[in-house]
Amino acid sequence: MSINTIERVLWEAITFPDKAEVFRSQPEEHFNSYFHLTSQEKQLLHEMDVRKMADLGASEMLLMLAWQVVRGPETMNEYMGRMNTPSS
Repeated sequence: MSINTIERVLWEAITFPDKAEVFRSQPEEHFNSYFHLTSQEKQLLHEMDVRKMADLGASEMLLMLAWQVVRGPETMNEYMGRMNTPSS
């Protein structure tokens, strides 16, 4: 697993609005078209398992920004709940 690749996907979603839209609307197509992701990486991104990504070393600031772009700022309570729950 490459945390760098996961972070690249998240960074591009933050930086490029068109990529963020495809991430939201067609995540599997997006992951398959632009990145060499393992099935585990795709699952983490698709589920936005921010706690697990943070545990693997992803930047928590990047995760928070990407969450808002992908899920919307109105869901920050869910983000905080996920970040404050230990991963299984």
